[in-house]
Amino acid sequence: MSVAVSPMNSVVLVGDRESGEVPEAMGFGVVAATGSCLAVGARAAVDGETTVRVAGRGEGELGGLSRAWAGVLATPSGVLVVSDVVGTELLALSVEPVVSVEVWVNDPREPDLIHVVVR
Repeated sequence: MSVAVSPMNSVVLVGDRESGEVPEAMGFGVVAATGSCLAVGARAAVDGETTVRVAGRGEGELGGLSRAWAGVLATPSGVLVVSDVVGTELLALSVEPVVSVEVWVNDPREPDLIHVVVR
């Protein structure tokens, strides 16, 4: 599943639907993380849309993308969501209470393609 958006503040959030704790700052990388939420930098809204894809392992093409983050997220609600910074839900996927996630991007600073792999 995928969505094309021009997210506010050029950030999309990936985390638990009910209890995702948003990172306080981005730091110097394209991904900032807490135990239940990722903040992923995106293309500046004035420059156009960013495509965000969510897929299971082995689904979707990763050619030309670089892995920006890999780890485990707590998802006690059983739903992993991609949202904007004001909480508008863009995509949702049913998952286990703890899920392994990888984030792949096509640019290390301002990607216009973000691929979230869920295992």
